[in-house]
Amino acid sequence: MALNVLEIVGNPGSLNNQDIWIHDRLVGQGHTVTYIDDSSAAPGNLTSYNLVIISNTANNAQISTKYDATAVGVFSTRGGIFPHSKFSSQAGVNGANTTTFYGLAANGDPIVGSINGVTTTFRTVTDTYIYTPSAGFGAGGVLMLAARSDLTTRVTAGRYDTGGLLSDGSTTAPSRRLMVDLMDYTALNATGLSWFDNGVAWAKSNTPPIANAGPDQTVNPNTTVTLDGTSSTDDGSVTGYAWSQISGPAVTLSSALAAQPTFTAPAAVNGTTLVFGLIVTDNQSATSSQDTVTITVRPSASAKVRIGGAWVVKPLKARTSGTWQN
Repeated sequence: MALNVLEIVGNPGSLNNQDIWIHDRLVGQGHTVTYIDDSSAAPGNLTSYNLVIISNTANNAQISTKYDATAVGVFSTRGGIFPHSKFSSQAGVNGANTTTFYGLAANGDPIVGSINGVTTTFRTVTDTYIYTPSAGFGAGGVLMLAARSDLTTRVTAGRYDTGGLLSDGSTTAPSRRLMVDLMDYTALNATGLSWFDNGVAWAKSNTPPIANAGPDQTVNPNTTVTLDGTSSTDDGSVTGYAWSQISGPAVTLSSALAAQPTFTAPAAVNGTTLVFGLIVTDNQSATSSQDTVTITVRPSASAKVRIGGAWVVKPLKARTSGTWQN
């Protein structure tokens, strides 16, 4: 899915290498990227964006808490933003930026993969910088991903899922929040690149799925009818189906939670119509609007018979395998 990304930088008129690297990496993957300077950043900027990425050239004082309440996903590459986004308290300390992380997340994490307890190289160069340690990091619902290999108490990557309890203990994340402080992104190796790409895919704002209850059908009475929701779509994956009967003679679905439930078409002399609704859920628990499908049942074969002096229309029945069928 192509994303519309807002990249927050220190000065769009004087971009540094990392600003440009983030832009070019995303554009190369088919996404659209718009720069905005940190002083102009505001929640009102986000009406058409799927994701906010904060470059490490952005001033943390300018960003502050501007995006805490927004429903758009936020991916920060700047450690100084950690405290404002309720990831940690802030205290600057001089240190050497090593090329390795120590894995804290459970293996199989969607961003850092299987590195739990392992020292992993993610960059091709080292440099010196002012480091923001993660005092208090880990409170609330934050998931810690990785730490500096030389000082494992200095967490440099973590995330909140939507609805996760923030470190203040009283508010929840309105959308996904990701912090990965890799400093010089231009020097990432294949591992570091995968963390960035995985982070973009994970942090983006979720688009609700679109239910598709399948085409309308015309069927014969007493035949098995299959409803089909497999054409429902999502930017991630559809994980749940919920069917309901809206109108028509009551029938029993084989499973209201299946992608393709079945039922037996009822018999009616004049035919009948049944309408079913489908709502789907995606892998981030977002639900779709309801889509409907109409099933038209053809009239049963019938004949007029005289009963008590009056002509009455009655369905015809045939005997097959010992049973009478309309």
